[in-house]
Amino acid sequence: LTRGANVGDDPEPSNLPTGYELLHSFYAPGLQASSENPTNTIQITQVIDPKSDKDTPLTLSSMQDFVVVAPQFSLPDGDIHSVYPPQGNAAAAAILPHVVFNDPHLPWEREVVNPAKEKEPTRNKTPWLALMAFTADEILLDPAELAGPQRIFASDVSQMDTLAITQTVADLNTIKPENAKNCVPAGTDPSTVANWVFLRPDVFNAYFSLDPVKDDGVPAAQTAPDLSQYRFLAHSRAINTAGMANAGIQDDGLYSVVVSRRCGVWDNKAPVPIYVHLVSLDEAEMLVPWPMAGTKHVALCSLYSWTYRCLPPESVDVRDALVELGSKTAMLGVPETTWKPWTTDPDRVKQRLGQRLQDGFSLCRYHVQTGEETAAFYRGPLTPTEVDCPIVKAVAPAVKRFPPEQSTYSTDLQILDSSLGIMDVTYSAAWQLGRTLGLADQAFCTALGRLRTAIQAVSLDRAKQELLAGAHATAADVASRLTKSFRKLRHITGTHGISPHKRWNRAPPGRGRPDLSLWSSEMQTSYRKAVADTAASFASSPDGGLYNEMNRASSADYAVVLKWVLDRKFLFGIPAHYLITDPSHLLPETLRFFQIDQNWVDALIDGALSLANHFEQGDDPVRGAIWTAIKTFLDTPDPVIGYKPQIPTYGFLLRSDIVTQFPDLHVSVPFTNTSNPQASLLRHENIDAGVMLVLLDRLPGDKELTTLTLTQPPHQQRFAAAATVGIELGVDPPEFELEHRRVFTVADPPADVAQAPCGPDVTQTQGVQFPGPPLFDFATRMVHTENFAAHVFKNLHDCMPAGDFTDTVASAAMMAVQLNDPVYSVTV
Repeated sequence: LTRGANVGDDPEPSNLPTGYELLHSFYAPGLQASSENPTNTIQITQVIDPKSDKDTPLTLSSMQDFVVVAPQFSLPDGDIHSVYPPQGNAAAAAILPHVVFNDPHLPWEREVVNPAKEKEPTRNKTPWLALMAFTADEILLDPAELAGPQRIFASDVSQMDTLAITQTVADLNTIKPENAKNCVPAGTDPSTVANWVFLRPDVFNAYFSLDPVKDDGVPAAQTAPDLSQYRFLAHSRAINTAGMANAGIQDDGLYSVVVSRRCGVWDNKAPVPIYVHLVSLDEAEMLVPWPMAGTKHVALCSLYSWTYRCLPPESVDVRDALVELGSKTAMLGVPETTWKPWTTDPDRVKQRLGQRLQDGFSLCRYHVQTGEETAAFYRGPLTPTEVDCPIVKAVAPAVKRFPPEQSTYSTDLQILDSSLGIMDVTYSAAWQLGRTLGLADQAFCTALGRLRTAIQAVSLDRAKQELLAGAHATAADVASRLTKSFRKLRHITGTHGISPHKRWNRAPPGRGRPDLSLWSSEMQTSYRKAVADTAASFASSPDGGLYNEMNRASSADYAVVLKWVLDRKFLFGIPAHYLITDPSHLLPETLRFFQIDQNWVDALIDGALSLANHFEQGDDPVRGAIWTAIKTFLDTPDPVIGYKPQIPTYGFLLRSDIVTQFPDLHVSVPFTNTSNPQASLLRHENIDAGVMLVLLDRLPGDKELTTLTLTQPPHQQRFAAAATVGIELGVDPPEFELEHRRVFTVADPPADVAQAPCGPDVTQTQGVQFPGPPLFDFATRMVHTENFAAHVFKNLHDCMPAGDFTDTVASAAMMAVQLNDPVYSVTV
C-alpha cells in the first residue's frame, strides 16, 4: 500500500505482475469542486525585462474566475464498474457492501471538508460519497405521506424499488422542516432532478456520530454531523487485469472503491432485503440541530442504489460455492447418471441411445424435404468426447472424405444412424447456420462477393494468357514489346528472299486454336491453377509474406473474410442454443469442460463461403482456393513470434452465482514452458449473466495444460466487518471477532509471511465490556471506523516485524487491507 496520490503522480505502474494490485489512500484530482466555495480564481503574472538598464521592468497581471464542474446530483454514465453484493444476490451478515468506480478520481472530486479541518490532509482525504445500507423500515415512508391529503410532498409520489424518491430541488424544498430536512446547497438550480432517500433521524444520527472514546460505548461530544470517519472508507486500486473477462480488455486498470461501514442483520431466519444507497455528503455538516430531532425524515441525495439479500446464519458462502465447483467438475453433456445405465443395458437400441447421449447429442424436431415432422439427432460444436477431423479420410477412391470440404447443399452433411433409423443433422445445421450468419453480415457478404469476382476475373485472364501462349496480351505487355516490334519491321523491309504473293497466305481456320470456354478440360486445368495462385496472392501482404492481421493486406476484402472466419473459429456470433443444445448440459453451479469439434466449425465456415457463387454448380474452385489460403495462414508459423496462430480446441463453461457476484473472476491457465510465451486464454467472456466461457488451445494430458485456477479478482473482492459478526454456529450473544491481518509498506513480502496472522484475534461480545474503545456497535450494526483504524494501526506496530510496517498514521489503504475478506481460489 502507498500514501495518497495527487493528479501529478503516477498511481498506475505498468510493471505490476498478473493479479497484483497497488493501493492508494486517495487519488485526488488537480482541482476539487466545492459547494461552499464554488468559484476559483487563477492569477497570472509576467515580468518583462527592459531592453536597457535605464527602463523599469514591465509587470503584467491578469486574474480569471472559473468554476470546477464535477458530478453533484447524478453520476456520469459508465462510472459504476461493479457493486458487491450484486443486485438481487445474497451475502452473509459480515459482508460490507462496496462499489467500484471506473473513474479513479470520483470519490474525491468534490470537497466536503475544509482542508484546514482534515485530520491528515496529506495522507487521507474525506470523500464526498458514502455507501449506506438500510433495512426497509428505516427508509420506507408511510403511504399517507406519499399521496393523498396528508402527503408531505408537493404532489403525489411513489417510492422506487430501492425506496428512493425522484424529486426536483424546487419540490424538495417545499417539504416542511418538521416533515423532512435536506442539505441541498444554496444556489442550486431549482429544476435539478435527483433521487432522494429519506432516513429516520435516529439512523441519520448513527451514520454521523463520533465514535466512543471510552469503553462505556457513549459517543463523544459533538455539535454537528461528523464526516471525517468516511476518509477511511474510500481508496483507489491499480491492478493488472490479465485473465479477467470484463476488466481484462486493458492490461492495467485503475479504480476507486467506496465501502460501507454497516453490515447485514444476523437474527433472521430467512433472507432479508438490504437497500444500499450511494449518497452525497455535500453540505451534510450543515444539517442541524445535532443530534437530529424535530423532523420525521432526513433527505440525502442518492446517486446510485441497489438491493441484496442478507442470508441467515450458517448459509452457503463464496468459499463453500468454490469448493462445490471444484469437487463436481464434468464434461459438457447430460449427467452421467442419465446415460450410463443405458450403455450397459442388454437392449442394443438403448445402448446406442446411451452412446449418443454420452457423445453430447440431443433429440430435436426435424422437417424432412417432403414436409413430414420427425426427430433427429443434433449436437453443437462443444463435445464431451473427442471427434476426429475429418471423421472419415479419403484413403481410397471408393472412400470419400466426410465431412466433405465443400458442399452446395446442407443435406450433403446429414448422417443416417442405421441402428436407430434417425437422421443426424449436426453438420447440416452447422452448414445452414454458417450460410445464415454470412447472409446476415452485410460487410462479410459484400466483401466475399467482391473477392470472388476479383479472383475469377484475374484467374480467367491468366488462364487465357497461358492457353494462347502469349497471344492474349495485356496493355502493359503490348507497350513493353514496342521496341522489338520496330526492329522486326526494319528487318522485314530488308528481306527479299520471300515471294511477295505468299504474304496473303493464312493457316486454315481453327487449326491449333485452343478452346477458351470455361468448361473445356484445358481451360479448367489452367483456370484452377490460376485460381489457387490468385487467391494466394490476395492472401498475402504487399511485401510478399502472408497477411496475418498485423500487417497490410493486398486485398482489403480478403482481410474482412479472414476476420469473419477467425471469429467463427473462436465461436463468436454463434447463438447460445447451438452451443448448449439442452438445458441439462449446463446446470446451475456447475463447471463443464468440452472439446471443440473442428468438423462442425469447418462446416459452418463452408456454408458461409458458399455465398456469392453465381455459376459453379459442383466443385467450386474459388471457394476452395479461399479456404486453402486461410488454412495456409493457420498452418504457417509467424516469423516474428515463432508459432502458428492459436486456434481454440478445448475450453469450459462455468455457470454459477460466483460469476454474477464476481464478473471479473480471474482465470489462470499458465503454460509450463515460459521460454516462448503464448496467450494462455484465447477467449474469456461472460456470455450471459452468471455464465462464463473460456477457450484454450491445449487438451488435457498436454504437458502445457496442468492446472486451472479460479480466483477472486483484486478489485472485486469482498469486504467484511470481521471474521464473525452476529450469531454463527449457534453462538449467542452475538460476537464481533477480528482477525488481524498483516499490512506491509515494503515491496514483495514473502507469500507465507504476508498471509500469516498479525497477533492474536480480538473478540467483542454484545453486553460484555470491551477493554478499550469499542470497535463495533451491535445496536446499529456499524463499525466504529475511527476506533477500528486506531486499533489496527496500533496492532501493526506492536506485532509486525521491524521494518515491515513503517507508516506513521492510519490510512484508508491500511483499512482496505484489513477489511478485505480472504481471497478464495479453487484449483482444478
